[in-house]
Order: sequence, then structure tokens, then C-alpha cells
Amino acid sequence: MKLFKVFAVVFCLMLIMPAVYAEVSVVIDDNRIAFDDQPPVVVNERVFVPLRKIFEELGAYVTWDADNNTIYAGRRFTNVVFTLNETKYSIDYNEKELDVAPFAQNNRTLVPLRAVSEALGADVMWSGEDSTVYISIPRGEHIIKDRYIEGTEFYEDGTPLLTYRVAYPEIEADEQYAQVFNGMCKDYADKYYKMAIDEALVEAKDEMAYEFPQLPYSVEASFDVKYDDYNIISVLFCFYQYNGGAHGNYYNQAITYNIETGEILDITDILSITKNEAQNMLYRFIEAECKKEPDRFYYDVNEGLYASLAEPKWYVAEDGLHIFFDPYEIAPFSEGTVDFVMPLE
Repeated sequence: MKLFKVFAVVFCLMLIMPAVYAEVSVVIDDNRIAFDDQPPVVVNERVFVPLRKIFEELGAYVTWDADNNTIYAGRRFTNVVFTLNETKYSIDYNEKELDVAPFAQNNRTLVPLRAVSEALGADVMWSGEDSTVYISIPRGEHIIKDRYIEGTEFYEDGTPLLTYRVAYPEIEADEQYAQVFNGMCKDYADKYYKMAIDEALVEAKDEMAYEFPQLPYSVEASFDVKYDDYNIISVLFCFYQYNGGAHGNYYNQAITYNIETGEILDITDILSITKNEAQNMLYRFIEAECKKEPDRFYYDVNEGLYASLAEPKWYVAEDGLHIFFDPYEIAPFSEGTVDFVMPLE
């Protein structure tokens, strides 16, 4: 009987222990990934990999919260949260369920490869013939990498005052157009980073005077490539800042870049009309759109709308020309960024 119990325990342990397959490989966009000290493991036919390595290879940032055993990661405008030994996880605050929870092994946190990759917008394919996971990141005409300026500023007693993470795009090419684009985007990132240090850090230090300071403050900048085809790259940036209170505030900015000329395009270049004609066209279009859902917008939404469209905020995407407004501009904060899509031929 005792021998039977021993075998039963061993059998149960074998079921839950991760099986290591030395032949399992991971390839991202034709690049075979080298896992130095912790190879992929397979649990219940699911491939698990070290979290930091895979997130960084996918161009994502990753933060480990040791106090709560929680993994925060994101790329572009997508954020994912995993918790060690828990099957529930979230993508942009929408709860999901895993077959097998992330776990620790050899002082490394391992996460499910398919769930992580697909959460960040990548396509995943398993090849049984060569025991390889092939991952491809959807992209346009160019290879555009995600770069980050990130860190934490501390008070003299070690209290975290300010965390910052500023993402910006970088075209992986040596041509002149890429250098111009990359320099311009890096300037955007540097400018926002310096603003965080000059302004938010000062306010965070002042917050230390209160009995219960709401720290750390945070500054973030993220981006998404909305269009990358022919000779046009259109990028939307989102700048976020939290300085205490119920919620942070954010605003958006976009650039549409002409690869041939090396210039930032104006909306008149896209519509092929004059500035005044564009202003009138956009006003009529947005006025009509607001009337379809009047409860979403301020009752006096039309007041000042025409003037604001003299310098509209916009970007190009596959589905058309997007005209957008930041929170509080034409609708309450709860509506977030209001985005109108004008189809283009």
C-alpha cells in the first residue's frame, strides 16, 4: 500500500512538472531566439519562455512587481497583466483565462508564449516537424522598432518619486529618409522626457510634504504606427501624466511623414484642397457625426468647433482619415479620445 502511494505521488508530480524539450525553438520574424540560461519548457502542450526575454524580443516593455508577483507589459497601445501562479490575466483591462498559469523556475518567471505573443498583436504558428514556434509581427512596408527611454527618480530617502517610460518608433534602415524620421521621433521622445523631469519631478518632490503623498507620479508616452505603405508613414503618439488625484491626464499628437520628400504632411496634402476648403469639409462632416450620438458630446459642441479645425489633429489609417479630439475638448473625460473616420478614395 505504501509503495502504491509513493508511485501515485510521483505520477502526480510528473503531471504538473514542466517538461523541458531541448529541441523546442522560437523564431521571431526569421530570427532564432537564444535562451541562454533557461530554455523553453512545455506544460500541458503549452510552450513557456522567460518573460523578460520574450517581451523584449517582441519590442515590448516589461515591469515585474515583486510585492504582488505581477507582470506588467505592453507594446504600442496594448497592455497585458499576468500574475505568477494564476490563470487569470488581462489585456487592456479585459479579463482572460489561461490553461496553465505563469510559474517560476531556476529564478526565472516563465510565461505562456502563445498567449503573450497574441496579446501583443503577433501571429503564432507551431511546427511539429521541427518543434519550432514561429512568431511574426504584423507590419507595413518598413521594419519599425520600438525604442524606450525609461527609469525611476527617487527622493533622498529612497522613496520613488517619478517613473517614466517614453516609447518612440525607429525605422531599421540606413537610408536618409529613415535617419530623418528617426531623428524627428527621437526629438519628440527627448522633449517629453525632459518635460517630465523638469515639471513632474518638481511636483512630485512637493508632494512629499503631505502626510500621505500619492506617489510615485508617472509619465508615459506610447505610439502606434497607423499607416505604413507606399511613401507615407502615419504615427499616433499618446502622452500620459499622473500627478496624483483620481486619474491621470493625456493628450495625443500625430505625424504623417512623406518618405520621398522627407517632410511632415499637412491635411491639405492628403485631401488635395486648400486649408479653408479642408476646414469647411471637416466641420460639416464632424457636425453631422455628432448629431448621430448627441448624448456623447457637450451640448454646445459646435461652439468653437470650426475654429479648432483650422489646425485639426489627424492621422491616416487603412480605413481612412482620422480626425481626433483629446478628452474634454468636445466630450467629457469618460468618452476618452473621440475619433472620427472619414473614408478616403
